[in-house]
Amino acid sequence: MRESFSISGMKGLFLFPLRGKEWGRKLLYLGLFWLAGGLVPVIPWLFVGGYFAAVVRKVVRDEGEKLPEWQDWNRFIVDGIRLLGAGLIFFLPLGLFFSTAFSLYFGTSIAGIALARGGKEIASLLTSFGGLLFYGWCLTVGMLLSLLLGLVAWPAITYMILEERFSALFEVKAWWKIVRANPGGYLIAMFLFWGVIIAFQVISQGFFFTVVLCVFLPVIYAVAMPYLTLITAGLVGQVYRESLEALGKTVSSGMEV
Repeated sequence: MRESFSISGMKGLFLFPLRGKEWGRKLLYLGLFWLAGGLVPVIPWLFVGGYFAAVVRKVVRDEGEKLPEWQDWNRFIVDGIRLLGAGLIFFLPLGLFFSTAFSLYFGTSIAGIALARGGKEIASLLTSFGGLLFYGWCLTVGMLLSLLLGLVAWPAITYMILEERFSALFEVKAWWKIVRANPGGYLIAMFLFWGVIIAFQVISQGFFFTVVLCVFLPVIYAVAMPYLTLITAGLVGQVYRESLEALGKTVSSGMEV
C-alpha cells in the first residue's frame, strides 16, 4: 500500500477500492447502505461511516491490500456515531454558512423579479446582480474555509478513529503535531479530494439534465458514492501515516503523540 499509494506518487489511488478478493461484494454492500440512507434517515449512513473508519485504520497501519470485511457490525455503528458527531462539530457551521448564502441569493432573486414586475427595471437588475455577486463571493470564501477546515478536521477525525474515543477529537495538542509534520501532504490531498468531487458533480449534472440518461442516476450514485468513500478513506489514512513517518514514529507510538 505504501509503495503504490502515497501523496508523492498517486498511481494506485483510483485502483485502491478494487484491491483484494471480493472487492465487488464489499463495494456492493457499501452502495446499498448509501442508497438505503436516502430512504431511512441516518441509520444506514452510520454503517457507511463505520466502514470508512475501518478502511482508514487499515491504511494507516499499512494493511490496505484488501478492503475490510463486513462483519464487525457493532463497531461500525459506534464508529459511525462518532463520525456523525465529529461531522456536526466541524462541518455544520460551514453548511449553515452555505445555506444562509443561498437563502440570501434566492431572496434577492425573488426581490428582483418583484421589482421587475413593478416596472423598476434598474432596481431589479441591481438587486439580482448584487445577489449574484454576493453569492459568488460566499462560494469563494466557503471553498477557502472548507480547505482550511479540512486541514484541521482530517487529522482530528483520523486521530479519533485510531484512538476509538470521541474525546480524542478535542486533544488538539496530539493531532496538531500531525498537521505540522505534513501540511503540504494535507493540502495536496484536499485539492485532489475536491477535484474528484467536482468531477463527479459535473458528470452527475450531465446525467441529470439529459432526459434519457437521468434514469441511470440511482445506479451512478450507488456506484460512485462507495467508490468516492473508499478513495477519501485512502487519502485520509495515507496522509496521516506519512505524517507519522515524518515525525519518526511508528503507527503504534504515533497514537501517543
